[in-house]
Amino acid sequence: LLSKSTIQLYQSIENPDLKCHICNEDYNNNDICRKLNDCGHYYHSNCIDNWFVSNNNCPICNITI
Repeated sequence: LLSKSTIQLYQSIENPDLKCHICNEDYNNNDICRKLNDCGHYYHSNCIDNWFVSNNNCPICNITI
């Protein structure tokens, strides 16, 4: 996952979704987010890290990571 993603603070993300599609919570400035490089989707870092414990695909577009 580390080589397939980039960690960014929410305030530096260009044109992000307004909320994380895993926890359904709004992003706040300085939230630590992870961008999946293969598809470009963003999530809270903790949310996507937990997701990948039992999944290997993007929750939005279903691409295999």
